[in-house]
Amino acid sequence: MEIGYKTTYLLLASFLVTRNEYLAEIVPADRRVVFGFEDSPTLKHNVTSFFRNGDVGITDFVAAFRNVKDQLRQALENERNHPRDSYGENQQAQDSQRDNSQNAAGG
Repeated sequence: MEIGYKTTYLLLASFLVTRNEYLAEIVPADRRVVFGFEDSPTLKHNVTSFFRNGDVGITDFVAAFRNVKDQLRQALENERNHPRDSYGENQQAQDSQRDNSQNAAGG
């Protein structure tokens, strides 16, 4: 897995998740959090689309926003409990969750 794009912008991260980009890491950095997305053929296009007011369904976006916020809370809690392992334990659970949702969607 290679990180293709990083952002500190929660709304952009949520938009990318809505567009089915894989949120590979959440790394607390000082007073900010960095969202890292796995490289994909559509990643650059989706980032550009966000800044050009790309369309996504509002209910899909709200669901993705809540999902990203939940993952952020987990990452921050993990960082408080294990400062050197900002997301490690949750990564495996997230991978499993992604695989399960792809299987349920027929992908």
